[in-house]
Amino acid sequence: MRHSGRALFLVPVVYVAIILGLLFLQFSGGERITRSVGALTLRAARSGISDDGSPIVTDVELTFEGLRFAFTGESGLIVESFSDVSDRYVNGYEILDNGFLISFDEGYGLEFSVASDPRELQVRLEAENQPSGVREFSIPFSLDFLPDERSENASFATIEREDSEYYLTAPPDVRIDLQNEKFVLGPNAIGQRVRYVEAVE
Repeated sequence: MRHSGRALFLVPVVYVAIILGLLFLQFSGGERITRSVGALTLRAARSGISDDGSPIVTDVELTFEGLRFAFTGESGLIVESFSDVSDRYVNGYEILDNGFLISFDEGYGLEFSVASDPRELQVRLEAENQPSGVREFSIPFSLDFLPDERSENASFATIEREDSEYYLTAPPDVRIDLQNEKFVLGPNAIGQRVRYVEAVE
């Protein structure tokens, strides 16, 4: 009889421990979100809700045909002034008809838009106000297949993947730094589009 009394006491304790463990797992790492628009995939980590009711987004990763952008609480949109270099961290995203708008501190945003024929990704920097004292912006990226020649100052690059070929093109006042894997934009490049487009015959 004594053994069954202990068992009856132990069962609710185990249930409570399991429920608390599940609650801890659910809320400790934040919510993971995955969204897709065409071949563009967004993965984000949401850690809660702010005072105004909007989600608090800490990490965002976007991938498109071997091209990847990752923004975290430690690395974001890089803004270089004439006196220092600092990051503007991601604070949210918006789903657009043809892509995503990633928002950063101080009113900066990156629009990622896609087309399907041919497959194409366009990246465009936005700013609520014309920045003053900014020398350049840097948008870090990574590629699954880097070309053998990696210039720090290119306006065009051919990216050969296993089964396809893509062109990476930059407008005036933007350079493609394949050596350090980043797009470098002058202050006059706000609103200009960097294109990653499939080569078609």
